[in-house]
Amino acid sequence: MAIAAVVGIACIAWGFLFRSNVGGWIGAALYIVPLFVGAIAGIALLIAALGTFHAPSAIACDGLSALDASQRGAIYFLARPMLWTIVLGTSLTVVTVGFAILRIIGWAITAFPAAMVEIGADGAAPMHALAIAPQHWAIPLDGRSLFIWAWVLLIAIAVAGAAISLVVGTFTRGYLLLREACDGQPTDAVWPFETPLDVSEVPPAARRNA
Repeated sequence: MAIAAVVGIACIAWGFLFRSNVGGWIGAALYIVPLFVGAIAGIALLIAALGTFHAPSAIACDGLSALDASQRGAIYFLARPMLWTIVLGTSLTVVTVGFAILRIIGWAITAFPAAMVEIGADGAAPMHALAIAPQHWAIPLDGRSLFIWAWVLLIAIAVAGAAISLVVGTFTRGYLLLREACDGQPTDAVWPFETPLDVSEVPPAARRNA
């Protein structure tokens, strides 16, 4: 993304040549320059788009830098395009269904006590529950309502945490499957692959000689 942004600024600067007659001729005659660097930016954006789904997993599982991780998914797409498409489609389906289930769970565990308390309070208690359908939240100003809303908000935070865990876990498993199919690495091999028992900077032999 940074490469594309820098190249885009350079192309914008090249466009200023066309604001004058002479500059326009120069810009048109040497248009191969922005065309070439723009093509590099286009490839960079394409690689970033193909790798964005699995870049965090590549960093977590293989200890890659952000630049290497952003292109890992694109490399797997070029190596196994059909498998890459199947894995991505399956991951998105699992995440979509999981989000729906989490919203139902959040609604159930907050709507049931709200309904029961409402029966006992005979309409005197302010009630809040998570909705199944997305909606805008507004912080209540009433004191009692604010307390109830705060407790319900804790449930919402827990549901949101479960949603994040679902996304991360699903795409990480998809990445591990692609890595195994393309590189032959087992799915349980994650970084750090080998953790030394002795992390001292001094080699054991040197310490014994000392």
